[in-house]
Amino acid sequence: MAPASLVAELSLGNPKETWLRARALGGDLAQVLPSSLPVLLATSLSLPPSAAGSLDETVPMVGVVLSRPGASEPDVVLGMHVLSGAELVASLTLGDGAKFRKLELGPRVVRLLAAPGSAEPNGAIGVSGNYLLLASGVDALREGARFVAESVSKRARKEPGLTLRAGEGVLKGSLTSRLRAAWQARRAALAASDRAERDAKGRAPDFADPQVLLAGADSTVESWLAVLESSKELSLELAPEGDRLRAELQLAPGAEGAAALLSRELVVGSAAPLLDLPAGARLGLLLRGEAQPGSTGVGASVAKLFGERLAERDSAKLVQAFDDFARSRHGASVLGFVPGPAPALVLRCELSSGDGFSDSVAELLALLQLPAIRGWLGELVGTPTLEPAKSPPGERRATLRFRRAGRLAQAPLPKALSVSWRARDGVGILVVSPDEALSRSTEANAVNVFPVSNASASVS
Repeated sequence: MAPASLVAELSLGNPKETWLRARALGGDLAQVLPSSLPVLLATSLSLPPSAAGSLDETVPMVGVVLSRPGASEPDVVLGMHVLSGAELVASLTLGDGAKFRKLELGPRVVRLLAAPGSAEPNGAIGVSGNYLLLASGVDALREGARFVAESVSKRARKEPGLTLRAGEGVLKGSLTSRLRAAWQARRAALAASDRAERDAKGRAPDFADPQVLLAGADSTVESWLAVLESSKELSLELAPEGDRLRAELQLAPGAEGAAALLSRELVVGSAAPLLDLPAGARLGLLLRGEAQPGSTGVGASVAKLFGERLAERDSAKLVQAFDDFARSRHGASVLGFVPGPAPALVLRCELSSGDGFSDSVAELLALLQLPAIRGWLGELVGTPTLEPAKSPPGERRATLRFRRAGRLAQAPLPKALSVSWRARDGVGILVVSPDEALSRSTEANAVNVFPVSNASASVS
């Protein structure tokens, strides 16, 4: 039977292969770690070297995350299969030189305590069935040991990698309750900090009333918690591969509720547009969707953040620029970061209007000259100056320079950013980089300078 405090189940498939892959991904620093996972665990738990031979790295490791009432942090119980639990306990607790003594913690649960004169291990170590268990505390070991050894082990992941899984009861109960309480505590701290800042300065912040931000964050957090607690299952998978760590989060929606509504209305499609990013891209974000007539867009939200600092006429310009940019796009938009040879942000958009894209990008850049935005940026990164640059046919360029004084003069920030953008064949490309040569041609930067990666992608 699952513990009442259960938050999630954990399973590590093929521990031997998973450890070898993770160690390889860790680079030179990871090479100082033992190549054998049993040796690493035996050493970390202060077990005698001979105990490493009892640890079975061919069977999945399993565990649970628990959230007990009144505990400030969640508890964890992890288990590794051993060739024989009874023989392991005997080898560790019998004999004159034994470093441990055993204590019956419950039916089929043994706790291993340090023998007199030996250092007590961190957490609690135990054995249940044929699993060696490490728990964050004695109560967690008592509550989760048999569930880990007898239940989680039967549905453990087989392939290399880690899976964290939470079921419907947990999503509707302890997990969402804990997340909601954590956000409310954080929100209260942020609100208190805002009041203290206002009292100290005798005025509102230079940008964005924190109460507006907190109200927006409240709405966002509550929306996602509603999705979470109306789902049947949450599954997070982490799998080390040859040159990357693959992460995949899945939510299975219930029959009704916010998760089911999101599933029905979610715009889906192929992940292929991600492969249009430069091969050197290290981060990529794929978005799909259309501007909805009559809906409140990003521009209205940004204008609300500035509040009275933004003149009514300037607010209208800001909203119009963001709305025009949204209407120019159609389908998939991909944002990527390329770290070298010089850092660059690359945006590729499927377009409904090529001219609309080019004009709306120019409108967005022009917003930097609005007094409220210009003053805010002046305090943050330096006073911006936008300089149009000579452009070839079909392409537009500009240079954004920042004038800094005082504490900002020594800030390790680019003094200028080069921006180039164009629309062609139904695709818009925008490149931003501190390297003028790199950003000089959107066509070369997005296609030729960085060849498209041959990596594979999938969606589920």
